[in-house]
Amino acid sequence: MTTGHERGTGKGLKDRDGVVVIGDALVDIVEDDDATESWHPGGAGLNVAIGIARQGMRAQLAYPAAPDDPGRWLRETLDAEAVEVIALPSGPESGTARSRRIDGEPNYAFSAAVHDRQYTYPPDAVAQLRTARALAVSSFPLGDADQVEALINVAHVCDLPLAVDPNVRPTLLGDRDRYRANVLRLAEVATLVKASRQDIELLFPSPDDAVPQLRSAGTAAVVVTDGEDGATVHTTKGSLHVPAASLNSPVVDTMGAGDAVFARLLVELVTENAGQDLSDWHRALTDAMALARATCQVTGPLLPRSPAPATPLASRTKEISRWN
Repeated sequence: MTTGHERGTGKGLKDRDGVVVIGDALVDIVEDDDATESWHPGGAGLNVAIGIARQGMRAQLAYPAAPDDPGRWLRETLDAEAVEVIALPSGPESGTARSRRIDGEPNYAFSAAVHDRQYTYPPDAVAQLRTARALAVSSFPLGDADQVEALINVAHVCDLPLAVDPNVRPTLLGDRDRYRANVLRLAEVATLVKASRQDIELLFPSPDDAVPQLRSAGTAAVVVTDGEDGATVHTTKGSLHVPAASLNSPVVDTMGAGDAVFARLLVELVTENAGQDLSDWHRALTDAMALARATCQVTGPLLPRSPAPATPLASRTKEISRWN
């Protein structure tokens, strides 16, 4: 049961194209084992948007775009990847995420610009958002109820179907109960919630309650990723597990694997008549697991350029009925 705004109906989507992502673009500073540093364009919002674009779909990214040198570098990176930027109002400095590997997983420390970020939507940004067929959210300040309500309002005003990845970072979590309540609030109006096992364990006192709570809130589908154990989708028609794709070479970096999965699911949901039954989800998750595998075999968080969809996008229909 939803309160306030209902889920986007998607009316008029025939005149729209691609996916717009609302989420962070920042500088990833990676500390290597030998104490050297490397800088990468990062932020889950950026990773997902580039992942969509590299699969041949129109992608937009709406984020607070700072006017400093790192901000210009991020903008140039997005331009080079054919990601259309919707520059939201920002403070003077771009955010950074400093990461080190602990037990093979990235551990993040975020700058003040990330902790203090505010997402606001002036009229010109809303007009650009309206040109997409779906809205995806990742690496968003979900601890702030006011920003969550503003996001829901934008999705409602633009009549955009909504997909959410909580993408929880422990150092940005703050009050866990408040953060969880805001995720469940988004689930009331979302068509898809994609969460990692780590997200669930961080947010829910009893992880087994997570999927029932998200489904009860109103979301049509919940996808839970679990690293080398693959992913499971839960819908009104049942649940389906897809194992992780087998690796033909060693894991280089797990950073960005979850973003690759989300990017693939978004492409599937917009270009396929997907989600009608579990066989559609099996295909979508199988493709997503393959892209996650490819991402783990390269350095950095971005989906490699080479992987191609299992079915060429040009052969796919433009039905969006599953969003309704």
